[in-house]
Amino acid sequence: MLTIVTLGQFDVRLEDVSVLAGKDAKWGLLLVYLAEAGTPQSRGKLARFLWPLVEIETARTNLRTLLMRMRREGLAPFLQADRSSVALANRDEIEYDCAVLRACAKDASAATLDALTDAANCYHGDFLETVVLDEYPALDEWAGAVRVELEIAAVRVLATLVARGVETGAAAAVRPYAAHLTDLTPYDDDAAELYVRVLAGTGEVAAALLYFQEYHHRLADEMALEVTSPSLLRLVEQINRP
Repeated sequence: MLTIVTLGQFDVRLEDVSVLAGKDAKWGLLLVYLAEAGTPQSRGKLARFLWPLVEIETARTNLRTLLMRMRREGLAPFLQADRSSVALANRDEIEYDCAVLRACAKDASAATLDALTDAANCYHGDFLETVVLDEYPALDEWAGAVRVELEIAAVRVLATLVARGVETGAAAAVRPYAAHLTDLTPYDDDAAELYVRVLAGTGEVAAALLYFQEYHHRLADEMALEVTSPSLLRLVEQINRP
């Protein structure tokens, strides 16, 4: 099994052993780009992405050398290459955190609680946030677009998971996910309401009211906005009744 981790962490593991230890970031970046692409990519395009500052023929030679070294390190079963293109092979034996998150977010409302939890647990942070991409301008631009897409997917999964937990009486189990959701969406009434419901559901009434006050002030001070969600305002009023 090949495991590719990109969300808040960066690692590629073959049978649970990292293949990136002591390696150039290009090892992992090539695999991540191929995993995202899902189709064969031209050698020229990959070479320009990974070696943007050298002549194209030198870059293509560097790519050939990199592929040869990767095969020697045990990655041959996962690489499909011909004279013109490179792709990932044996995709059913590759576990990719972004794929898990996307698949769940696509139809989050129909996902099981376990599937939602697994997907939420994939999101430890932004896509490739621990990788310095300054020397790869094209990859940096590409990663920025993927980063936005995956944060949206994470918000969808987290919101669905937390709402499901509240509905099923599992507020305590989804509390950390509710907190994570508010970190990602600090100015969103719906996320704030979910967090207040979770805190109230775990008996933390004082914490729920304190969070609402902090949220109210954050909206006013940082965004010059007011809380507009009627359901959130009603919830706080209900909680605040003696």
